[in-house]
Amino acid sequence: MKILILSFYYPPDLCAGSFRTGQLVSALNSECEKGTSIEVITTMPNRYSSYRPDNLTDFEEDGPRVHRVDLPNHKSGMKDQAVAFLHFAKAALRLTSRKNYDLVFATSSRLMTGTLGAVISRKCESRLHLDIRDIFTDTIVDVVRQKVLIKTIWPILKFVERWTYRSADEINVVSKGFMDDVLEISPKSIVTTFTNGIDNEFLDRDFSHKIARKKTLITYAGNFGESQGLQYIIPEVAAEIQEFAQFQLIGDGGKKGELIAAIEDVGVNNITIHDPVSRDSLLGFYANTDILFFCLNDRDAFLKVLPSKLFEYAATGKPILAGVAGHAADFIKENVPGCEIFPPGNVGAMIDKLGLLMAGPKQYERASFKEKFCRKKIMRDYAVQLLKKRKT
Repeated sequence: MKILILSFYYPPDLCAGSFRTGQLVSALNSECEKGTSIEVITTMPNRYSSYRPDNLTDFEEDGPRVHRVDLPNHKSGMKDQAVAFLHFAKAALRLTSRKNYDLVFATSSRLMTGTLGAVISRKCESRLHLDIRDIFTDTIVDVVRQKVLIKTIWPILKFVERWTYRSADEINVVSKGFMDDVLEISPKSIVTTFTNGIDNEFLDRDFSHKIARKKTLITYAGNFGESQGLQYIIPEVAAEIQEFAQFQLIGDGGKKGELIAAIEDVGVNNITIHDPVSRDSLLGFYANTDILFFCLNDRDAFLKVLPSKLFEYAATGKPILAGVAGHAADFIKENVPGCEIFPPGNVGAMIDKLGLLMAGPKQYERASFKEKFCRKKIMRDYAVQLLKKRKT
């Protein structure tokens, strides 16, 4: 059996798509029959310009062949992202031009990685499996605020989305909030939900210790983008809590400049920003914090999203402050004790919920959550399903 994996991000890049795909490839390699070949086409680490590891090879230690496409320098804007993807797509088409596969697997937060998979699978008449990590056409409407641009490209993207989904033999969604959208676009699709999960390094670590300090330390780790909207809420909250709490923000992203400008406008000094760090270093930051924080912007598209960050946060046992609504809020209420939820963008509600966490336990027992959402187990089950199915 010949398997092609298409993923714009792959380890050691620092993002959800990278962590997910790396674990799935490892599971496929463990579960497949002898003689199965696994080929990965991805990019050189590019999620953050401030994180560029060296000494990468074309072969992983456990066997799969990994082609890493070197992209031109690009920013987070739509134009730069489109140019970067076209560079990736051209390289993928060249690398696969004389090859045949039994299974093409495309994992996509950006729609076009799935579309690329559909093009390649049609060429070689292979089975196509899509792993959908975002409803791209919803997100682009809510995040891109240029009405003329949306009116121009949105109908085209909807057409491409429909063609891509209907080209697939099976579709997986990482959030149950996406299920209705996918079935509305492609009613005959076989749709599964193998969600994100907790990586082993978070399961094996004791996070209960922390450094003694006078002010409560609130930590965020991840992207500084429009989807998170940190620039709209963190500076205002920091101004209200500076006598008893401080923020530690770890990451990078397209809205970092706006975030820094907003902090300077408010004039607070209880916010520290760190560049992205390796996962090993991140474990130390988590262990030494008091409260973990994340949020999504107040947009309709994000009502369906389940942020992958929640899983590693919950594994630490630390109190969690979450600015989410919709499916993510429902999931937290059902599965994650010690997590206070506030409406996205609501400064007063965030401060109130922070007060509740500060008055509560410093550590929470979440053993059942960690067992249920162990990523290695989820990806093993996912791999077994992928290897069992055949194109009809």
